[in-house]
Amino acid sequence: MTRSVGINLIRIKNIAVLFSLVIFPLREAHVSQIHYQTVQSSLPELVEEISSEDQVVVVQGPLSTKTYRQVVFPAKTHFGPKDNRTEDTYTEFASEYVVVDVIKSDILKTGDRFWAWKEPAYSLKDTKRYHEEGLSKSPVVLKREPVFPLTGDRHIAVAVKLDSKSTREFPLVFSIQAEEGLGADPAIRKLLKSKSSVKHW
Repeated sequence: MTRSVGINLIRIKNIAVLFSLVIFPLREAHVSQIHYQTVQSSLPELVEEISSEDQVVVVQGPLSTKTYRQVVFPAKTHFGPKDNRTEDTYTEFASEYVVVDVIKSDILKTGDRFWAWKEPAYSLKDTKRYHEEGLSKSPVVLKREPVFPLTGDRHIAVAVKLDSKSTREFPLVFSIQAEEGLGADPAIRKLLKSKSSVKHW
């Protein structure tokens, strides 16, 4: 993990009420359910948490979605009885977007395409533990509710580059931390301009 990504991941975890992330409660069970919860924050609160490493762009998409990584746990290692063992699969996905306008970015420009990697609700470690031991956590997925609804195929994305995720098939990979409808564009530009006047990026 690069230093920049590490810093961003620490910051993301510290501001969970603003950005999307996964939190795993301590309870364990053989039957697991994903609990989805939405949280709200204003545009000033959103912009306040944007750092120099965040890219704020208007994107179109997703244009396509592909499997980024897949790990299959064989039936022979399943925790169940021999006559009832099955495979379990851990899958990560990435969706392709194209930049149609740049609000704040030192990496992306109009016309660039990138892949947005999404962290699964169940981690590789948790999937493996369920497969081998039958124990599973029930994750609570928190997602920020946009102030302006996302309509059509274009919206604003706050994204951080994930250098460690870059591959030949997925050369430019980002994690989208927050999304806003196009109606937020003027306010976000104004807030960023005000912020940049007192904080040099």
